[in-house]
Amino acid sequence: MKTTCLGAATLGLVAWLGAVSVADAAPKPVKVFILAGQSNMEGKAKVALLDYQMTQPATRAWFERFQKEGRWIERDDVWIKFLDRKGRLTVGYGSPQCIGPELAFGWVVGDHYEEPVLLIKTAWGGRSLWRDFRPPSAGRPAPVVLEKMLAEAQKRKPNATLEEIQQPFGASYRAMLAEVNATLGNLKTLFPDYDGRGWELAGFIWFQGWNDMINADYTAQYTTNLMHFIRDV
Repeated sequence: MKTTCLGAATLGLVAWLGAVSVADAAPKPVKVFILAGQSNMEGKAKVALLDYQMTQPATRAWFERFQKEGRWIERDDVWIKFLDRKGRLTVGYGSPQCIGPELAFGWVVGDHYEEPVLLIKTAWGGRSLWRDFRPPSAGRPAPVVLEKMLAEAQKRKPNATLEEIQQPFGASYRAMLAEVNATLGNLKTLFPDYDGRGWELAGFIWFQGWNDMINADYTAQYTTNLMHFIRDV
Protein backbone atom coordinates (compact mmCIF):
# COMPACT_ATOMS: atom_id res chain seq x y z
CA MET A 1 0.00 0.00 0.00
CA LYS A 2 2.78 2.40 0.88
CA THR A 3 4.55 1.58 -2.37
CA THR A 4 1.36 2.17 -4.33
CA CYS A 5 0.73 5.51 -2.64
CA LEU A 6 4.30 6.61 -3.17
CA GLY A 7 4.09 5.54 -6.80
CA ALA A 8 0.89 7.52 -7.28
CA ALA A 9 2.43 10.57 -5.58
CA THR A 10 5.51 10.30 -7.77
CA LEU A 11 3.42 10.07 -10.91
CA GLY A 12 1.43 13.08 -9.73
CA LEU A 13 4.61 15.08 -9.16
CA VAL A 14 5.96 14.11 -12.57
CA ALA A 15 2.67 15.14 -14.17
CA TRP A 16 2.72 18.47 -12.31
CA LEU A 17 6.32 19.17 -13.29
CA GLY A 18 5.44 18.33 -16.85
CA ALA A 19 2.58 20.83 -16.75
CA VAL A 20 4.88 23.52 -15.36
CA SER A 21 7.42 22.78 -18.08
CA VAL A 22 4.79 23.08 -20.81
CA ALA A 23 3.46 26.30 -19.28
CA ASP A 24 6.95 27.79 -19.07
CA ALA A 25 7.54 26.89 -22.71
CA ALA A 26 4.30 28.53 -23.90
CA PRO A 27 4.94 31.74 -25.84
CA LYS A 28 4.41 34.91 -23.84
CA PRO A 29 1.62 37.26 -24.98
CA VAL A 30 2.23 40.18 -27.30
CA LYS A 31 3.04 43.38 -25.40
CA VAL A 32 0.54 46.04 -26.45
CA PHE A 33 1.16 49.77 -26.07
CA ILE A 34 -1.44 52.43 -26.88
CA LEU A 35 -0.03 55.73 -28.16
CA ALA A 36 -2.71 58.42 -28.06
CA GLY A 37 -2.92 62.18 -28.50
CA GLN A 38 -3.07 64.91 -31.10
CA SER A 39 -0.71 66.20 -33.81
CA ASN A 40 2.48 65.74 -31.80
CA MET A 41 1.57 62.06 -31.37
CA GLU A 42 0.66 61.81 -35.04
CA GLY A 43 4.25 62.81 -35.74
CA LYS A 44 5.50 65.83 -37.68
CA ALA A 45 9.25 65.16 -37.95
CA LYS A 46 10.24 64.86 -41.61
CA VAL A 47 11.86 61.62 -42.71
CA ALA A 48 14.37 63.84 -44.50
CA LEU A 49 15.52 64.97 -41.05
CA LEU A 50 16.65 61.42 -40.30
CA ASP A 51 18.65 61.37 -43.51
CA TYR A 52 20.34 64.56 -42.42
CA GLN A 53 21.03 63.36 -38.87
CA MET A 54 22.77 60.29 -40.22
CA THR A 55 25.27 62.48 -42.03
CA GLN A 56 26.20 64.46 -38.92
CA PRO A 57 29.11 63.21 -36.77
CA ALA A 58 27.38 64.16 -33.53
CA THR A 59 24.19 62.18 -34.25
CA ARG A 60 25.15 59.53 -36.81
CA ALA A 61 25.78 56.74 -34.29
CA TRP A 62 22.32 57.05 -32.76
CA PHE A 63 20.27 57.43 -35.96
CA GLU A 64 22.03 54.88 -38.14
CA ARG A 65 20.28 52.06 -36.24
CA PHE A 66 17.20 52.73 -38.36
CA GLN A 67 18.94 51.81 -41.62
CA LYS A 68 20.82 48.86 -43.03
CA GLU A 69 22.73 49.12 -46.29
CA GLY A 70 20.93 52.36 -47.10
CA ARG A 71 17.40 50.99 -46.57
CA TRP A 72 15.01 51.66 -43.71
CA ILE A 73 14.78 48.65 -41.42
CA GLU A 74 11.39 47.02 -40.80
CA ARG A 75 11.32 45.35 -37.39
CA ASP A 76 9.67 41.94 -37.52
CA ASP A 77 9.25 41.94 -33.73
CA VAL A 78 7.42 45.28 -33.47
CA TRP A 79 4.13 45.85 -35.28
CA ILE A 80 2.18 49.07 -35.57
CA LYS A 81 -1.39 50.05 -36.39
CA PHE A 82 -2.06 53.73 -37.05
CA LEU A 83 -5.64 54.18 -38.26
CA ASP A 84 -5.54 53.11 -41.93
CA ARG A 85 -1.89 51.98 -41.85
CA LYS A 86 -0.45 48.81 -40.42
CA GLY A 87 2.66 46.67 -40.63
CA ARG A 88 6.13 46.21 -39.23
CA LEU A 89 7.60 49.22 -37.50
CA THR A 90 9.71 51.44 -39.72
CA VAL A 91 9.86 55.13 -40.64
CA GLY A 92 6.79 56.83 -42.08
CA TYR A 93 4.13 56.06 -39.46
CA GLY A 94 3.58 59.72 -38.64
CA SER A 95 1.89 62.28 -40.84
CA PRO A 96 2.71 61.73 -44.55
CA GLN A 97 6.49 61.45 -45.01
CA CYS A 98 6.97 61.99 -41.28
CA ILE A 99 7.73 60.09 -38.11
CA GLY A 100 6.39 60.41 -34.59
CA PRO A 101 7.24 59.09 -31.12
CA GLU A 102 6.42 55.56 -32.29
CA LEU A 103 9.78 55.06 -34.00
CA ALA A 104 12.23 55.54 -31.12
CA PHE A 105 9.74 54.25 -28.55
CA GLY A 106 9.07 51.13 -30.56
CA TRP A 107 12.78 50.54 -30.99
CA VAL A 108 13.38 50.73 -27.25
CA VAL A 109 10.55 48.40 -26.21
CA GLY A 110 11.31 46.06 -29.10
CA ASP A 111 14.87 45.67 -27.83
CA HIS A 112 13.65 45.28 -24.25
CA TYR A 113 11.07 42.51 -24.66
CA GLU A 114 11.67 39.02 -25.99
CA GLU A 115 8.02 38.71 -27.03
CA PRO A 116 6.54 40.68 -29.97
CA VAL A 117 5.36 44.25 -29.40
CA LEU A 118 2.30 45.93 -30.89
CA LEU A 119 1.88 49.70 -31.00
CA ILE A 120 -1.66 50.97 -31.54
CA LYS A 121 -1.53 54.66 -32.36
CA THR A 122 -4.71 56.72 -32.09
CA ALA A 123 -3.97 60.36 -32.78
CA TRP A 124 -5.70 63.20 -34.57
CA GLY A 125 -4.47 66.76 -34.94
CA GLY A 126 -6.29 69.69 -33.39
CA ARG A 127 -8.01 67.76 -30.59
CA SER A 128 -8.54 68.92 -27.02
CA LEU A 129 -9.06 67.01 -23.81
CA TRP A 130 -11.73 69.52 -22.84
CA ARG A 131 -13.91 68.54 -25.81
CA ASP A 132 -12.75 65.81 -28.23
CA PHE A 133 -10.97 63.43 -25.82
CA ARG A 134 -13.30 64.32 -22.96
CA PRO A 135 -13.82 61.15 -20.89
CA PRO A 136 -17.29 59.94 -19.86
CA SER A 137 -16.87 60.56 -16.14
CA ALA A 138 -16.08 64.24 -16.79
CA GLY A 139 -19.60 64.75 -18.10
CA ARG A 140 -20.48 67.57 -20.47
CA PRO A 141 -19.78 71.21 -19.70
CA ALA A 142 -22.44 73.15 -17.79
CA PRO A 143 -25.63 73.94 -19.77
CA VAL A 144 -24.79 77.65 -19.75
CA VAL A 145 -21.52 76.87 -21.53
CA LEU A 146 -23.25 74.74 -24.15
CA GLU A 147 -25.89 77.39 -24.72
CA LYS A 148 -23.20 79.99 -25.27
CA MET A 149 -21.47 77.70 -27.77
CA LEU A 150 -24.78 77.17 -29.55
CA ALA A 151 -25.39 80.92 -29.80
CA GLU A 152 -21.95 81.42 -31.34
CA ALA A 153 -22.52 78.56 -33.79
CA GLN A 154 -25.89 79.96 -34.84
CA LYS A 155 -24.21 83.21 -35.87
CA ARG A 156 -22.43 81.20 -38.55
CA LYS A 157 -25.13 78.60 -39.14
CA PRO A 158 -28.62 79.75 -38.06
CA ASN A 159 -30.07 76.23 -37.98
CA ALA A 160 -27.35 74.78 -35.74
CA THR A 161 -28.72 72.59 -32.94
CA LEU A 162 -27.71 71.79 -29.40
CA GLU A 163 -27.23 68.15 -30.43
CA GLU A 164 -24.61 69.25 -32.96
CA ILE A 165 -22.80 71.18 -30.24
CA GLN A 166 -22.82 68.20 -27.88
CA GLN A 167 -21.76 65.53 -30.40
CA PRO A 168 -18.00 66.35 -30.55
CA PHE A 169 -17.60 65.99 -26.78
CA GLY A 170 -15.82 62.69 -26.21
CA ALA A 171 -15.83 61.76 -29.91
CA SER A 172 -12.06 61.17 -30.06
CA TYR A 173 -12.16 59.28 -26.75
CA ARG A 174 -14.74 56.92 -28.21
CA ALA A 175 -12.85 56.64 -31.49
CA MET A 176 -9.66 55.80 -29.57
CA LEU A 177 -11.33 52.92 -27.71
CA ALA A 178 -13.03 51.69 -30.88
CA GLU A 179 -9.71 51.64 -32.74
CA VAL A 180 -7.97 49.74 -29.94
CA ASN A 181 -10.76 47.18 -29.59
CA ALA A 182 -11.06 46.64 -33.34
CA THR A 183 -7.31 46.09 -33.64
CA LEU A 184 -7.07 43.65 -30.74
CA GLY A 185 -10.10 41.75 -32.01
CA ASN A 186 -8.59 41.24 -35.46
CA LEU A 187 -4.89 40.60 -34.84
CA LYS A 188 -4.37 37.66 -37.18
CA THR A 189 -5.91 39.45 -40.16
CA LEU A 190 -4.03 42.67 -39.52
CA PHE A 191 -0.71 41.02 -38.66
CA PRO A 192 -0.20 37.64 -40.37
CA ASP A 193 2.86 36.94 -38.18
CA TYR A 194 0.62 36.80 -35.10
CA ASP A 195 0.59 33.21 -33.83
CA GLY A 196 -2.36 33.32 -31.45
CA ARG A 197 -0.27 33.72 -28.30
CA GLY A 198 -2.65 36.30 -26.85
CA TRP A 199 -1.91 39.87 -25.85
CA GLU A 200 -1.23 41.91 -22.74
CA LEU A 201 -1.81 45.64 -22.34
CA ALA A 202 1.62 46.87 -21.25
CA GLY A 203 1.35 50.65 -21.37
CA PHE A 204 -0.49 53.80 -22.42
CA ILE A 205 1.38 56.84 -23.72
CA TRP A 206 -0.43 60.20 -23.84
CA PHE A 207 1.05 63.06 -25.88
CA GLN A 208 -1.43 65.94 -26.09
CA GLY A 209 -2.10 69.37 -24.66
CA TRP A 210 -1.65 72.16 -27.17
CA ASN A 211 -5.34 72.64 -27.92
CA ASP A 212 -6.07 72.96 -24.21
CA MET A 213 -3.56 75.82 -23.92
CA ILE A 214 -5.37 78.17 -26.29
CA ASN A 215 -8.38 78.70 -24.04
CA ALA A 216 -8.12 79.71 -20.40
CA ASP A 217 -11.17 77.66 -19.40
CA TYR A 218 -9.76 74.54 -21.09
CA THR A 219 -6.43 75.05 -19.33
CA ALA A 220 -8.04 75.54 -15.93
CA GLN A 221 -9.88 72.23 -16.24
CA TYR A 222 -7.04 70.19 -17.72
CA THR A 223 -5.87 68.61 -14.47
CA THR A 224 -9.37 67.49 -13.52
CA ASN A 225 -10.17 66.23 -17.01
CA LEU A 226 -6.89 64.32 -17.17
CA MET A 227 -7.66 62.63 -13.84
CA HIS A 228 -11.04 61.55 -15.24
CA PHE A 229 -9.31 60.41 -18.43
CA ILE A 230 -6.79 58.22 -16.60
CA ARG A 231 -9.45 56.59 -14.44
CA ASP A 232 -11.81 55.97 -17.37
CA VAL A 233 -9.12 54.51 -19.61
